[in-house]
Amino acid sequence: MTPQESLLDISDLQQFNSLRDLNNIALLDILKDAEIRTLGNDETLNAVDERAHKLFLLSGEVMLIAGDKVMETINAGSVRARDPVFRVNTDGLKAICWKPVEVLQVDVQLLAQFQHKEDDPAGSDSQDTFTEIELSTEENELLSEVFHRFQSHTMDLPTCPQIATQINQALEQPNPDLDRVVSLIQTDPVISAQIVQMANSPFYRTGDGSHSLQQAIERIGIAAVKSQVMSMVMRHLYMPQTMLVKQRLRELYAHSIQIAAISHVIARHKLRFDPDYALLAGLLHDIGAFPVLILSDQHLNLSTDARLLESAVSKLHGFVGGMLLQQWGFDKELVIVAEQSDNWMRDPEPEPDYCDIVLVAQLHSRLIGGKHIDGPPLNEIPAFDKLGLGRIDPQLGIRMLHEARQEIAGIIHTLRH
Repeated sequence: MTPQESLLDISDLQQFNSLRDLNNIALLDILKDAEIRTLGNDETLNAVDERAHKLFLLSGEVMLIAGDKVMETINAGSVRARDPVFRVNTDGLKAICWKPVEVLQVDVQLLAQFQHKEDDPAGSDSQDTFTEIELSTEENELLSEVFHRFQSHTMDLPTCPQIATQINQALEQPNPDLDRVVSLIQTDPVISAQIVQMANSPFYRTGDGSHSLQQAIERIGIAAVKSQVMSMVMRHLYMPQTMLVKQRLRELYAHSIQIAAISHVIARHKLRFDPDYALLAGLLHDIGAFPVLILSDQHLNLSTDARLLESAVSKLHGFVGGMLLQQWGFDKELVIVAEQSDNWMRDPEPEPDYCDIVLVAQLHSRLIGGKHIDGPPLNEIPAFDKLGLGRIDPQLGIRMLHEARQEIAGIIHTLRH
């Protein structure tokens, strides 16, 4: 019996009665966790051993037996196969493979979680609310394409050619300035994410992981950084075909830098937070928009209609960003930031976290001429109060804004010289 990674499409799941009423984003979450199990002739599945799973017959034929009595034969594709192999998990019930079989294994608790969301949307949290967003046909196709690129590890994320050139020049110096290298790399969310991922890989990791870009670079060394950056540039240098996507990517880089800088400043004034980690959180908060934009560039309607493109990015970037950072092994806190960075009323715990910092930073950016963000007034979101910004000294608030402007200007200056 061999488990393997699921390579199914969501349409394959919709043939099963337990799954067909779930929305596509829930189905994609189930696909991420599911496994395909292959069984040979005469192999046996015992219902009592499968209580943690729902098994759905994908191919082949099984005979259900209770005690010594043959109950029924299930053929893949039949009406009966639309239900789980075991509708109940009683002791003594088993399925014998009449011929080679493939079954889809789905976690019972995960399935129950999504079925509960469908039945009781009012009880859902911020990510649950996202799963109920209605997607257009084109957005569903785009989401499926993104998911399959991740599954097959063929999703390439773009690096900014200008930034890559600047990083390479800095690394070519006889004694590279580490601070300048860090400043340059943190202007590209994709390069930053992959450097931290590399530092936390089994080859480099010792003890606690690297929680900031500076720590990651110090851990792997300048030579490894240079090798990684240049291999990424060669693999992932991406030139959009359409002006709309090109402009949107340019805006995304600029916005990520700005939110990173503001997050760093906010964290510097709050003792319990690490400013460098907050900077990384701000840098990665929209990481899910990159895959969406890349694949949108290949869809005529999305790549030529700003309204449709923005709708796709807005609906999909949180789910895709969380999936990307999970696949890369990032901390749960950063996954949450990527998933929920535009959930303004998010309030899961009384204590603030890094997602709260990024939420505030985004609305704060409007005050210093940042990208227009559709959101409530800053002082109306829970994160604002939890961070104690509602009680902040006016002079401190002014200083924070001034520092944010200076920090953003410093990053831009570093990039241009």
